[in-house]
Amino acid sequence: MDSLGQTDITASVYVSHPAGANGAFPLVYRAPVDSTNTACLNALREPDTDAWCSLWTDCQTAGRGRQGRRWSSQPGDSLCLSVGRRLPAGVYAAPGLPVAIGVALVEAVRQLGCPVSLKWPNDLLLDNRKLGGVLCEAVSAGIAGETALVAGVGINLRRVALPATPDSTGQPAVSLLPAALADAGLQIAPGQWAHPLATAIATVLAVAHDSSALAQWCTRANASDAWLGRSVSVVERGVVVCTGEALGVAADGQYQIRHPYGVHRVSVGDLSLRESV
Repeated sequence: MDSLGQTDITASVYVSHPAGANGAFPLVYRAPVDSTNTACLNALREPDTDAWCSLWTDCQTAGRGRQGRRWSSQPGDSLCLSVGRRLPAGVYAAPGLPVAIGVALVEAVRQLGCPVSLKWPNDLLLDNRKLGGVLCEAVSAGIAGETALVAGVGINLRRVALPATPDSTGQPAVSLLPAALADAGLQIAPGQWAHPLATAIATVLAVAHDSSALAQWCTRANASDAWLGRSVSVVERGVVVCTGEALGVAADGQYQIRHPYGVHRVSVGDLSLRESV
């Protein structure tokens, strides 16, 4: 058993790297697991492991989401998957990475037959309800100044009854209401989606440090933007800071909103969008 505690290898993920460092790494299944992101980060810290790793599960006990939200699941409720790589010393992920990962996953899920849209920066929506979410994390790998970079995604396979989470106005936050693949008429084993989603993430992680390459992904976000042209509010720490028309994603991954005093740009990581009511 290796540092991932692997129980099965589903397939290999092939990475086509612009610098020519092409290769393949195993896509490992493990259940249960506390967090696929944590398991990948721990593996990348080990000096004798490969520069890439990927892990998926259908039973996650202590997963994490953006803004400290928990993402846990019982067997069969969801597909949780993480892909990680080590970045060389002095090389860091560009700011547009979380959005680019979201775009790649939306495009992959659409190709699998599910008509999802993207809620900036990287929530996957089905009929304006949250089907899945993404969390990107980076920590020191402790190996000659390298960085461990991981992107994880959780996809609801079947709907679990959850209370609606109110926003600062007391209204339910639309994007937090759950949806599931079953709502799209898709009864599918999670392993069937693990490989294409891992490949989508790996494709973006291969250019994580390249701002111009990520800009191309971010620009593609507007083809699947759930809020484009609609009235939205920006909420920061429970306070509405801006309301206006959603103009879509800029090349650097920031979100643009037109309001009476001009265009407001929202940075990834500290703000979230809510549909105005």
